[in-house]
Amino acid sequence: MQSRGSGVHATSKDGIDWAISNPAKAYSRNITWDDGTTVNLGSFERPQLLIENGKPVCLYCAIGDGPGGFNNALRTWNVATPFKK
Repeated sequence: MQSRGSGVHATSKDGIDWAISNPAKAYSRNITWDDGTTVNLGSFERPQLLIENGKPVCLYCAIGDGPGGFNNALRTWNVATPFKK
């Protein structure tokens, strides 16, 4: 499923030839807060992984509210999304 602003997961042994994972979508602009509410953010960008002992444990992204893009955001911040164990 495609959605604007989503990230894709792909792997490569050489950085030239890539294989898209199944499912391909790694993250989207839709996030669910701890209280169970879900929001569609205007921006969800610059993904970075925290890797411990060779395994990714958390995804960090710069996010913003508003209708899309940091220029239209009222607030911007970073979010840390831990992976399920």
